[in-house]
Amino acid sequence: DQSVLYVDFDAIESRVKTVEITLQGEAVLYDDVSTLSASTIYEIDFAHLGSGSFEVALYLETGEVIRRTKLYISKRLTAKG
Repeated sequence: DQSVLYVDFDAIESRVKTVEITLQGEAVLYDDVSTLSASTIYEIDFAHLGSGSFEVALYLETGEVIRRTKLYISKRLTAKG
């Protein structure tokens, strides 16, 4: 599914404390992941967040941003007949 993003915490050198997703500069998801295992594969499902250009930020325990990715999710409407 193209609306799902997987983040492999084990592939990141430092521990991730927080995951933040913004849409047009406004936070739509803020998740404290500091208690999750370092071997976690974190799943972000954009299907319930709507359409738009999202920015994903992963923060280290120090507060530094280690990755930012811009994604564009577009909902497709289907007609039932």
